[in-house]
Amino acid sequence: MTQYERASLYLSGIAVVISVAIPLVQFIYHKIQRPRLHIIPFDGQPLTLSFDTIGPYAWFRFSIQCENESCIVKTIKLSICRANGESLYSAKWVLLKPIHVNRMFADVQHATIDTSTLVHPIRIGAGKLEPLNVEFEASLPANHHNLIQKLQAAVGSACLASQNADEVLMDQSVSSAIDELGKSCPWLEGDYTAEITILYDAAGSIARQYGFSITSDQAAALSDNAIALASALLPAGYPGMRKQFQNPSFDVSTKE
Repeated sequence: MTQYERASLYLSGIAVVISVAIPLVQFIYHKIQRPRLHIIPFDGQPLTLSFDTIGPYAWFRFSIQCENESCIVKTIKLSICRANGESLYSAKWVLLKPIHVNRMFADVQHATIDTSTLVHPIRIGAGKLEPLNVEFEASLPANHHNLIQKLQAAVGSACLASQNADEVLMDQSVSSAIDELGKSCPWLEGDYTAEITILYDAAGSIARQYGFSITSDQAAALSDNAIALASALLPAGYPGMRKQFQNPSFDVSTKE
């Protein structure tokens, strides 16, 4: 083999190694530099549960930390299971609620401005921390609409027989409808696991689990929203009880 042939073979070998090495290095680099997401719940009370005319729903306050490269968050899901593994609640995000409270003052009067927006893809830059207050709403339970209609009909009939709000709410048919609606509230006393799942970019996903508990008093406050719903159905001219909807909040902690 001549010196020229050996040099050509040597250069060809180098070219082959480079042609393989460059894509391999690029693959490893992009593998290492792919976006990495972290879910960081707010301190205090990041999870809020509610029960009203639209049924059970929840919102969760947390931050998304993005490392390496920016990414686009496409979907956020929340699922809640009881301690025994029974699936209780599964929903996608529906609203992005404000993080900051905006208030307007006029003498002793003040008003809070809520600037909630519909969910939309969110771009999170590399090295950024994005705080979110996300509302999740599951499909309306099959029987919830019927229970609300039953309560409306009972309140309407009782209003024809009495002009006193307390008497209307103590009417047997109204009381029965309130009791039935309250018993349908799924937020019972006990331990639960909430799982947040974030889908991002083409096929990226991350899921984290958090545990929380509902006390007997908190469960009772949620089911008692049935009374508030009934009082809210009374005509505006009726005096008497006008309970505000209860929205108890529960601390959550990461399950290691």
